Amino acid sequence: MTTDARCLLLLSTLLVAACGGAPQPAETLRVERRGRLVEGYFADVVAFDPERIQDHATFTEPHQYATGMVHVLVNGVPVLADGEHTGATPGRVVRGPGWTG
Repeated sequence: MTTDARCLLLLSTLLVAACGGAPQPAETLRVERRGRLVEGYFADVVAFDPERIQDHATFTEPHQYATGMVHVLVNGVPVLADGEHTGATPGRVVRGPGWTG
């Protein structure tokens, strides 16, 4: 595969992940107020450096942080700022309409 083809594949994958991939699972699972970056919705947002993004986890050492992650917001709350964990844990369990617990 040529470098141009790899770049195009990476770009198209990032665009699908960033723009087209989010609403579909929320709509399929009928989970309300998720899947879109809209006021009043729960949103997870990731900002990363595509030149530096790299996963360091292995099967023998799975608890390794990736590099290249710059900012991560979970439910609109910063959990990673300038590459450093903020200590915030705003995650929530997402349950669809089939959950009976």
